[in-house]
Amino acid sequence: MRQLIPISLSIALLPSPPLSGQGDPQAPPAGDALPAAYYEAVEEAETLMLEQRPKEAIRVFRRADRQAGRPTLRCALGLAEAYNKVGAFKDGLTQARQAVELAADVGERVHAYNQLGIALFAQGNGSRPQLEEAVGAFRRALEISGGKANGARFSLGYVLLKLGRDDEGVALLEEYLAAGGRGAPAEQARSLIDNPLRARVDLIPDFEAVTLTGEFLTSEELRGKVVLLDFWGTWCAPCVAAVPHLRRLARRAAKHPFVVLSISNDSDEKALRSFVAQHDMDWPQIWDRRLVHDTFDVQSFPTYLLVDPEGKIIFRETGWSSRIAGELDAQVARALRRARKARAQ
Repeated sequence: MRQLIPISLSIALLPSPPLSGQGDPQAPPAGDALPAAYYEAVEEAETLMLEQRPKEAIRVFRRADRQAGRPTLRCALGLAEAYNKVGAFKDGLTQARQAVELAADVGERVHAYNQLGIALFAQGNGSRPQLEEAVGAFRRALEISGGKANGARFSLGYVLLKLGRDDEGVALLEEYLAAGGRGAPAEQARSLIDNPLRARVDLIPDFEAVTLTGEFLTSEELRGKVVLLDFWGTWCAPCVAAVPHLRRLARRAAKHPFVVLSISNDSDEKALRSFVAQHDMDWPQIWDRRLVHDTFDVQSFPTYLLVDPEGKIIFRETGWSSRIAGELDAQVARALRRARKARAQ
């Protein structure tokens, strides 16, 4: 099984706003300015970043870098952020270190150290030395900003929890909320304060929902069972193709402490109810787009999460194929064996 990436990563590590339009430090003297093509390219790349198109931005930043003929802050910082956004953390780390060397004013330095912290956290795969270095980077960003970089405060608190330094981490997350943290990151902060273990173990987030049959369901009620979460939509062809297999899986495991829970991303409740009835989807069904996008941060469909009786995510997969069907069967069987063994002890 591939290594699980924490669902919370996308909101746990909050990047600073892009520095679009800022000049470069160490500017050459008059008459030795960078070529106009460099400025055109770097501005195009920064616009792509604002439009949430990091892969395209990387290509244009690289072109700008070649045209400059020397390291520039705007390219280093832009590439660091773009690489981090697409998950190329090794390259992000290289560019962030260069940005730290080039950054001059407060905003530039805060942004550079924040990107450095993100790359160190993600590229280190839980390595304690790199987590400690990430702590240093986020702490430096917070110090340089005079305590104003609230995103860095959140990130620092999160990494401290990851290291098991719960008192420090919780205190910082409480400061983050007191300083005006809001939205999904604020919800994440409250969840981490309530249970710091979430930073170290891939637990499903706390949630409450109502099924299509009118039952109120909470994550707490699922404890003690093996749970397969199915994020899907009637508009998604692979999701529809998976329905017969999920039906067999749900019915085959009916005598076990196991439940399939399908969570739909559909926009039309009436169409969803009709589809569920026509296809005999008689296991729990939830229609809640907020639960899909905000709570679980699911962006691809179908996505499957297998959860053990303690609430830990033990398997994650996206897409549908005969291979995935076989893997789901094997993972569910293995999880049920472990659950039976744990109860017998």
